[in-house]
Amino acid sequence: MFVDFGVGETAAMVIILCVYIGWDFTYSFQDVALWGMMSLISPHPHERARVSQWLNIGVGAAWGAISLIPMIMGAREKIGISEKLLFLIFGIVFGLGGELMSILAYKTKERVEFVAPPKQ
Repeated sequence: MFVDFGVGETAAMVIILCVYIGWDFTYSFQDVALWGMMSLISPHPHERARVSQWLNIGVGAAWGAISLIPMIMGAREKIGISEKLLFLIFGIVFGLGGELMSILAYKTKERVEFVAPPKQ
């Protein structure tokens, strides 16, 4: 959409279509898994509502961060940064953010202790 792939219009449309289908396919897996787990989080509806509320706050914050990209892209000429460097910076920032989220999720303590079944 914002990148010149260096190919013709038809090839660019095919690339965009393939990327969109791949994104939709993987997003559907994530979305179903996330919201399907809501009923397993807690037997108490108010706790599930609280988790859902925090998820929605996180989605809103992420959407706000992502919506800054077109504004920064529009101002990049005034800033004096090339498009390649800007995408590299975005990749590094969002990559580190994703790694931070993974580390925080890994270090989360479970409230219910897992007891392994006895070996036979």
